Amino acid sequence: MIEGHSTTTPHNIQDEEVEHGNKDVPTAETENIDALPKVGSKRQRTSKAWQHFNLEEEVKDNKRLPVGICKYCNAKFDGRGTTGTSNLLRHLDKCREYKKLNSSAASGKEIDQTVFRQLVAEAVIRHGYSFCWVEHEATRKLFKYLNDRVEPISRNTVKKDCLEVHLAVKGKIMHVLKEIPGRICLTSDMWTACTSQGYLCVTAHYIDENWKLHCKLLCFRHCAPPHGGYELSVEIGNVLLEWGIGRKIFSLTVDNASNMGKAVSNLKGGVLKELLCKGKYFHVRCSAHILNLIVKKGLGVIDGSISKLREGIKYINGSEARKQRFLDLFRNYEVSYSSALWMDVETRWNSTYMMIERALKYREVLHRYFADMDGLSVKYHLTQEEWVKIEKIFDLLEPFYEITNLFSGSDYPTANLYFPQVFLIYCRLRKAMASDDIDISLTAEQMMEKFDKYWHDYVLVLAFAVIFDPRYKLKFVEFALCGTHGKDEGGRMAKEVYAELLNLYKEYATLGGVSDFPCTERVRSETEFQYDRIEVCKLICLSY
Repeated sequence: MIEGHSTTTPHNIQDEEVEHGNKDVPTAETENIDALPKVGSKRQRTSKAWQHFNLEEEVKDNKRLPVGICKYCNAKFDGRGTTGTSNLLRHLDKCREYKKLNSSAASGKEIDQTVFRQLVAEAVIRHGYSFCWVEHEATRKLFKYLNDRVEPISRNTVKKDCLEVHLAVKGKIMHVLKEIPGRICLTSDMWTACTSQGYLCVTAHYIDENWKLHCKLLCFRHCAPPHGGYELSVEIGNVLLEWGIGRKIFSLTVDNASNMGKAVSNLKGGVLKELLCKGKYFHVRCSAHILNLIVKKGLGVIDGSISKLREGIKYINGSEARKQRFLDLFRNYEVSYSSALWMDVETRWNSTYMMIERALKYREVLHRYFADMDGLSVKYHLTQEEWVKIEKIFDLLEPFYEITNLFSGSDYPTANLYFPQVFLIYCRLRKAMASDDIDISLTAEQMMEKFDKYWHDYVLVLAFAVIFDPRYKLKFVEFALCGTHGKDEGGRMAKEVYAELLNLYKEYATLGGVSDFPCTERVRSETEFQYDRIEVCKLICLSY
């Protein structure tokens, strides 16, 4: 290599003499150096290492020797061709100045280790990565590729960063909950994991000053047994004290379990002593759960057929060979296989509805599949009469499925949807009860029993939400109640709703310093029971 190098170098001793004006003042030392033979070169150096090193000459022991000087840190290395360039390349792998310049040029900006750790923590939280994910070899290799100056972090560091993010976000939410102008509605439920451990969930729902609906998860923690009403009230009370929102609570929505009912009663007499109207509207039963109970009652009519269908689908999905045999049958029927069989969750009726919907779509194939298997024919095979009964009940339950999905929404208010949808359910059941089909009428009667059990508890609080909906207002409430309970009883209930709404308004007005609502205290007669639209508009505007 060195023989082929040109005699012209980036920097040499003669150039230094010219720069310092010493050309006309020769010394003995310079004369001796000039007398030394110069390092020649017969070919150009082609190694990529010389892109990062300057080749210069250095006098040592009265000999001119080529020296490679790093352009970034000025480190010197032997530049003779006989030594090669491996030492130069190894230096580039360790040169901090080179890495710093190279990584900055690659990324386009300096890296902030604090920001990097925060982003990693947010990724772990958002996507559920394990803490040891940052210690995986491939993960660290990826980080190094993106920016060579990234400092590796341990799982303990990520855990610490995640807790800091949690506390920061929690502080922001606490400030928001403290500043919102309205009240907070809570929802709570117990969830059992596959490990049989119980977890308590508490969620806050509120509307901000811009009239946008928000929901924030306040608590999802392990709740040690027993899970009685007292223990749950203590856990929920501790959550409210921790967040400092005990005085801003309006309602708590729970399912119909007895322990939840006791927990609500304990909260009303304990931590939550400043509820509106003395906590009359604090306890709200979950609408979707009640609808689930009503429909499960109706499904009891075909419970035997549903059990056979469920076990049959479980049998088909039990092995790959059974699935393949099921798929092979589609060639003999004009049915396209667009989606797999659905396996339901017995405690959620809407999943049962979806299972029946998918099974009816593949009805002929399922019928043939089990009909050809003598040993399983009695156990899993549905007769034509059973298929007809399932299809009739399926048609009856279709609007209930749509309403369940409507109630389960989380991106829009649902309180104002309950009253009109429940009225439609009532009309649907009354019509089904009058059906000439014995199966339909029997199913509707059993569902109506459950409906009547829970309907009255919902009239007051959920009627308020409909009144505030400009599409319905008070007239619709009166119309619906008269339709479900008759003119006399419905009219009496409508009066009660109106009176309770005024009482709720007065309490809000007292707390907010608003002047009293102009109304008469005497009980109105049947002929006087006409709603003043101007007063209603005032009520709607001032209550918010």
